Order: sequence, then C-alpha cells, then structure tokens
Amino acid sequence: MRSVQKAIGVLFYGLFSPLLAHAQEANEPAQLPAAIERSELDASAAVGHDIEELGARTENALKNEAEKDIAQLKGLSLAPTVEPTPSPIADDSLSSIEEAQRSLEAQAHALDQVK
Repeated sequence: MRSVQKAIGVLFYGLFSPLLAHAQEANEPAQLPAAIERSELDASAAVGHDIEELGARTENALKNEAEKDIAQLKGLSLAPTVEPTPSPIADDSLSSIEEAQRSLEAQAHALDQVK
C-alpha cells in the first residue's frame, strides 16, 4: 500500500514539475507558445511514465500479497473435522420424533453453554 501511495505522489509531482520549470523559463512573450507546448509534451510524457510505473508497482504489490496469502493458507493445514452421521429415526411414531426433538434441543443447549 505504501508503494502505491508513493507512486501516486510521483504521478502528481511528475505532472506539475515540468509545467512549473518551463513556465519560469518563459519570461519573454515570444518564447511563451513554444515553452507552453514543450511543457505540455513534457507533462504528458511524465504522466505516461508515472502511470506505467504505478501499474508495475501495483502489479508487484498484488503479486506479493497473493504469495503471502497462499503461504499463509498452506501453513494452516487445517484437518477437516469428522463427526459421525446421526443414525436415522427407526420409526415415524410420535414418541420417537418427540424423543429425537428433546435430544436435539439438549445438544443445542449444550452447544450454547460452550459458547
């Protein structure tokens, strides 16, 4: 992020620096149009260069961040947790459904207590 901020600063400095330098040289009215044209060309070239540099720095920063993220993910090596599959309800009677409901509520209450 710091390199992007520097690149933006260089971009604006590169835009205004040639304009100021050539404007100071153009003290004579006869040289003013040529100095303005030269300033515009220099400023355009500086902005083009700065945009290319900003693109390169941004690309490098994104690559570095992606490499860090991948290395971090590889380092975690989380093992999947395996929980047994609950056994299916053997019968569809009301009493077995109510018993399963009480069991699930007890499990939910136990999980709430853990939090």
